[in-house]
Amino acid sequence: MSSPSRLAGCLAVLLCTGWVAPTAPPCDAPPDKVKVSMIVILASEANTKVDPRLTCIAAELKKKHPKLVGFQLAGKCSCKSLTIGTKESFDLIANETAAVTVEQGADEDNFVQLKVEPPHLGEITYRTVCGKFLPIVTPVRVKDGSLVIIAVRVQPCNGK
Repeated sequence: MSSPSRLAGCLAVLLCTGWVAPTAPPCDAPPDKVKVSMIVILASEANTKVDPRLTCIAAELKKKHPKLVGFQLAGKCSCKSLTIGTKESFDLIANETAAVTVEQGADEDNFVQLKVEPPHLGEITYRTVCGKFLPIVTPVRVKDGSLVIIAVRVQPCNGK
C-alpha cells in the first residue's frame, strides 16, 4: 500500500488534467506574457524502465495505453514567455516541433486558453488551470520505436 504522503502527491498531480508530468522549474516572464513549459516523454512498449519522476503519469497512461510500459524524459523542460496571440515553436526530438499559442491569459479563476499544434496532429485548443501539465500522445516514434508524448504547462499565473 502507498504511504499517505506518496498518495497525496500523486493525487495532487492528478487534479484538473487527470495527471501531470514531473515537477519542472517555472519560467520567469514579464507580467504581460504567459510562461509556457513543455517536456518530452518517450514511452516504450519494450523497455520497462520508468523514470521515478514519471511514476504517476506512467500509471495513468498505462490505463489508456496498456502496451506502453516504460517512460523516460527526453531532455530538459523547455520554457518560453509568450505574448498572448503569438505562436511560438518548441523543439522536441527527432527534428520535430510543436507550436503553442496563448489565446487567452489567466482569468479570475486562473484558467488560460492555449492552442497547441503537436507534430502530425491537428490543432488542439483547450482551457487549463495554471500549474498543471496536459500530456498529448503524438504518433511520432523515435529510432528505438518509443512513442513521443509532449506535456504542456502554464505557470505561475496571476502571481500564484
